[in-house]
Amino acid sequence: MLCFSFSLIVKSNSLFSLPFFLQKQEINSVDISHDGKYLVAGCEDFSVSLYDLERGEKVNTYYSKRYGVDLVKFTHHNKCILAASKRDNHQRIMYWSLHDNNILCSFIGHSDMITQIDLNPADSTFVSCARDQTTRVWDYERKQCKIRINK
Repeated sequence: MLCFSFSLIVKSNSLFSLPFFLQKQEINSVDISHDGKYLVAGCEDFSVSLYDLERGEKVNTYYSKRYGVDLVKFTHHNKCILAASKRDNHQRIMYWSLHDNNILCSFIGHSDMITQIDLNPADSTFVSCARDQTTRVWDYERKQCKIRINK
């Protein structure tokens, strides 16, 4: 069993360590919710783990065995994330509700590994980049690609 420990500064400016116990797996990416209450980790074992930063404990673990999980990013909602797939030939970004463990939508369009996801703080759009040398702007509420930029 591997134990990863991160030191995080919380609202009270205190420093604490939040352990992640993963069975022989690695963390691919992490993100903190916009209100600072939750941390989400995308893991090599095709799982997403949600942590409560105020209590310092794991809330739940969710799995995407079919597509895997590489990048994770919170949306404007504490319990919704964008998660890029990990498996070859399944390049997609999943709009995932962690409240009820439901994938609300999959954004498909990249033809190679997705390398970056970033959320627009002003609205429901996000940007993704991939090794296919394209950048796309998506709208997760309208469930569509708005702009495709080629290299």
